[in-house]
Amino acid sequence: MNLHHEILRYLPVQAIAAGFIPLIQFASKKIAERQTVQKQRDLREKIIALDVFIASLDRSPEVSEHHATCLQDALLERGLSLKELAALTVQKNRASHSLLSRNGVRRLFLLYPPSGPFAWALHSTFFFFLIAAITGLVRSLLHIAYLRSSILEPLVIGDFVLAVLVRLTSFYVDRSNPETQLPAVSV
Repeated sequence: MNLHHEILRYLPVQAIAAGFIPLIQFASKKIAERQTVQKQRDLREKIIALDVFIASLDRSPEVSEHHATCLQDALLERGLSLKELAALTVQKNRASHSLLSRNGVRRLFLLYPPSGPFAWALHSTFFFFLIAAITGLVRSLLHIAYLRSSILEPLVIGDFVLAVLVRLTSFYVDRSNPETQLPAVSV
């Protein structure tokens, strides 16, 4: 059996899998960004409509219990909408730096959209080496390795070392916080 042929047989699948992870991250970022922007627009439109309604109630000469109740409900609804809009903006800009938090794990395993073209290449390379190391480790543990142990073990260790090196390089390239990369959109 040709060892080079066996190695090259699995590389395209690993490279495709490594390329799909950043693409999925990019798509999820864009979907979340659009949903946030749309929710902000809807809340702004709702607040404007409530302001117009409140202004019309203020201009109304009629002062009854029903009128006061409507005005109070409109003011309460506008306050809740303003709080929700503020919470959305704060949530979009908030970041946690703790390693054990959800954001810390995302940063550790590069599970956020990269900031530029070089960062995209580093993310894909990181996932390629990580997938290669994990599949090599699993194949070795299950004794279905396509290489001898004397070749496979250094290869898996090398893949892990390269994944760590690419991760460290990515840390210096992607200095900005992944949670604040979303641009603020004003309408």
